[in-house]
Amino acid sequence: MGSMTDFLELELLDHVLRNEAFTSPTTVYIGLFTAAPGEAGGGTEVSGGSYARQAIAFDAAASRTAANTALITFPVATANWGTITDWAIFDAVTTGNMLWYGVFDTSIVVNIDDEAEIAAGDIDLTASAAGATDFLVHKLIDHSVGTASYTAPTSVFAALFTTATTDAGGGTEVTGGSYAREVIVFDVAAAGATDNSVNDPFPTATADWGTITHAAIMSLVTGGDMLFHAALTDSRTINNGQNSKFNAGDLDITLT
Repeated sequence: MGSMTDFLELELLDHVLRNEAFTSPTTVYIGLFTAAPGEAGGGTEVSGGSYARQAIAFDAAASRTAANTALITFPVATANWGTITDWAIFDAVTTGNMLWYGVFDTSIVVNIDDEAEIAAGDIDLTASAAGATDFLVHKLIDHSVGTASYTAPTSVFAALFTTATTDAGGGTEVTGGSYAREVIVFDVAAAGATDNSVNDPFPTATADWGTITHAAIMSLVTGGDMLFHAALTDSRTINNGQNSKFNAGDLDITLT
């Protein structure tokens, strides 16, 4: 199972929440490692002996994961490559940025004259990304590996709910009483996370809104797609004449 690197997490968060362009790569490449990379990159990639990264394509994401579509064959080794334990996905055939990384279920030893292969479906990219909706997770996986690009919203908006939201969306959003979603401005992502940078007040209620239990980040001021959601740590009842707001730093968004 593959995980996002820190680089990719930050690029995707800023792409979605700050409308900062992260161009979907035309082609991505898989590299083989004899020592594990991690979220910060690193690891020991094979070198020499006719080794070269290979282009890899993925199925459209579903159920919060995507797998490689076809058999991948590496060049015949002209020297011993060593014991292959890990893999990584890059946006370039040499150097470039590491996007995803993972561990092979079974290590393989590649010696001179061997030809390493990866079967279709053996490389899985999975985003747990608690709080991100299924819709967004699928869009981001596909965008990150060039399966399909995702156009980020120009602005994002906080919405309030009186019943539970889920990864599939849903929930009962407040209506009436002068309720309106509030535009949210997020800080530049760092350490795989971001939060709202300023106080974000909603309109003063002109009727009872009920007990607010959940919140979501939406792509439009009305309608649109639910991107992130969560239960409030302290539910609140908003009655006629009362105000509600998210203070700076209240909305923490993380990708994993």
